[in-house]
Amino acid sequence: MPPFLVYLAVLVGLFLMAFFTKRRFGRLGFALAVGYVMAGSLQDYSETINRYIGSSAYVSMPLITLVVVILPSVLMLFHGATYKTIPTRVIGALLFAILGFAIMVDSLSKVVVFQGLGMELFARISDSRNFIILVGLAVAVGDMFMVRSSHHSGKDKKH
Repeated sequence: MPPFLVYLAVLVGLFLMAFFTKRRFGRLGFALAVGYVMAGSLQDYSETINRYIGSSAYVSMPLITLVVVILPSVLMLFHGATYKTIPTRVIGALLFAILGFAIMVDSLSKVVVFQGLGMELFARISDSRNFIILVGLAVAVGDMFMVRSSHHSGKDKKH
């Protein structure tokens, strides 16, 4: 599979996960941030992990990192606030896909060798990935403030 198609598959996969579950970007964005922090911590222990796994079992740390980054978001896909309209679902899913891709692009580059258009795209995203992550998390915070929580008092309930 050409490297450019790997990028496209990751973007489309992230988009479809968020779109079909209707989950809000704020919660999913924070879950990506949690996964990113967890993956960074995991990198500190990569030698220890490889020692326990052993050299006979081929486990790639970049693949493990990708799983750790996406796992909290996958868990959040089954719980939380949802979007009600198609346009907001598209926007939220697109933001989730972009943020997730920006967070995972370094690990992806260690798994897939890029050439030509894929290398050019990787260079552009890699150069601006910190900015993309910063803006993405700021938008996630804004999205969290857009969620209205329901306040039900005990007096309103009928028995």
